[in-house]
Amino acid sequence: MMNAEYTRAPSADEFHSARDQFEAAITWLKSEDASKLTHSALEERLEEEGRELMRQLFQAHLDLRAVREERLPEVRGCDGQTRNHVRESDRALATVLGVVRVRRLQYGQRGVSSLFPGDVALNLPEEVYSHGLRRVAAMEASKISYQETVSSKTTPPARSLRGRCRISCSDRLWTSTLSTWAELPWARKRRPTPWFSPSTGRAS
Repeated sequence: MMNAEYTRAPSADEFHSARDQFEAAITWLKSEDASKLTHSALEERLEEEGRELMRQLFQAHLDLRAVREERLPEVRGCDGQTRNHVRESDRALATVLGVVRVRRLQYGQRGVSSLFPGDVALNLPEEVYSHGLRRVAAMEASKISYQETVSSKTTPPARSLRGRCRISCSDRLWTSTLSTWAELPWARKRRPTPWFSPSTGRAS
């Protein structure tokens, strides 16, 4: 729409961080340090940094969608109530690639719940866990017992699942598995390990 009012002016490039990460990966792979590593060490490094690259691409796409989201004068819910108080908001989303932030417009009105058209467009769950992460956790919980789940070392990257809930039912197990996986280093939004140090000119 030519006259659409968007959330904010587009930045120079939402994908610059992901592009820098990719170029740094190539620089590191060409380095002498990388040439001295075994295949398993390379595999581990690329798996970790590759996942971070995918998370950055996911985040960049979400940021671009936030920029392009049209600001409507009002929205009407299923309750028939109009919401015309608009403000920017954001929420976390824990995915199989790590945690990302979803920025979107929130439409509210006094006395009624707020609506988020951007969440609907993305088909976001109410909970912080993505459908993909929930599917992985459900598959894992369905094939092994509670004790095996809290102590297993599985892919995504192996870490012991810490049993932070008491044994009561499969739903509690599932929730514990999700929350524990979302707290693992690979799932957190983090500052990526540098592949190459501009200050020293050496590969990390």
